[in-house]
Amino acid sequence: SSAPPLRRRRPRPRLPGGEGARRVLLGPPRGPVRDRGGRLAEPPRLLDLGRGLHRKERVGDRNTTIEAYTNRTGGLLAALPASRMRRAVRTRGRPAALRSVLEVVLRRLSDPEDNPPLRIAVFGGSVTYGTDCMKNDVGLPDVGRGEHLCAWPGKLERLLDGLLGGPLLASAAATSEDGTARNVVRVTNFAVGGTDSDVAASIVEFDVIGSRPGDDPLSSYDVVVSSFAANDGQAEPSRRGALYGSMQRFVRLVSAQRPCDALPLVVMVEDVPVDTVLGTVRDGLRHAREMAEVSSRLGMLSVSYADLVREDAWLGGTRGGPVAGGAAGVLHPGAFFHAGLAWTVGHALLEGMLGDGCDEAEAGRRPSPPPGSCPGRAGGHDPRAGAPAVRGSP
Repeated sequence: SSAPPLRRRRPRPRLPGGEGARRVLLGPPRGPVRDRGGRLAEPPRLLDLGRGLHRKERVGDRNTTIEAYTNRTGGLLAALPASRMRRAVRTRGRPAALRSVLEVVLRRLSDPEDNPPLRIAVFGGSVTYGTDCMKNDVGLPDVGRGEHLCAWPGKLERLLDGLLGGPLLASAAATSEDGTARNVVRVTNFAVGGTDSDVAASIVEFDVIGSRPGDDPLSSYDVVVSSFAANDGQAEPSRRGALYGSMQRFVRLVSAQRPCDALPLVVMVEDVPVDTVLGTVRDGLRHAREMAEVSSRLGMLSVSYADLVREDAWLGGTRGGPVAGGAAGVLHPGAFFHAGLAWTVGHALLEGMLGDGCDEAEAGRRPSPPPGSCPGRAGGHDPRAGAPAVRGSP
């Protein structure tokens, strides 16, 4: 009898890399990465937006290509032109706060030695934490580097740092004396799975952030983001009124971390379109409506990526399209949802800074409030005493 055929060893997963690509890094490895010869290797780059890259790769159990991933990402970004992303902005932030954010960036670029980066704190639940954020339809594996790194806050940092940090990254000031990189933007993800706006308000109220030795207090952050659509939107009817008040309390408590002439920019983000998960438009849109109400009253920037998913899923009937695909009807969407969300939030911040922020600076208006008042703090109301709701929640 003939000898049995030789079984070929399945190759180990291999990820695309290369300096020639425009990159959005997955993030630093947990330890030194070495090749088979023991030499230090370059960390892999997962997102390549450069055109003309058609080199095939074998990843996991099936063939995939850089071209497939590039085309999928390119289709997503082509479906998100600036005109469409503008529609995701429910309410515009206070021009004075946007101007302050712009000034932080400009000071960092002009003198990185003596000026800190723009610091953004993000609060949220499991979606913001990054649960299933590597899930995709092109065969890219989960490389096991932590959910935080593929979640949209991490992508937002790399996006903004790349767009705003060009002059700094190209200069000798890009690294400090100890060799560490100088970011222009630094995003910290404080998300915890299963939490909602009530938990977030309590975290701020009891000074949990910065309570450990060596941690920075919340007052050191220039932008604070709240992203609890998935959990707030699924709340039982008996809790809806309390959550509506907690959304306001969170804003007031965050604002109370700083003096009135240096208030942070507070941003509310609706990430997941809960209505496509629950199947009822009215219940699903409740959180979106309340987010816009609170943001409008308290001068916050609010962004709804969920609105862009709804446009495809409900109006266009294209649940498999570039934006709604893998996002509509899914509580924990995957990689391309996180990329689109980061792109949309980043666009809202940049356009606010370069639009309203610049207009405020050209007009020569200072961010100081009128005597006896403080925008975002309800005219001197003590936020730790509890914030009265604007109206009763249904």
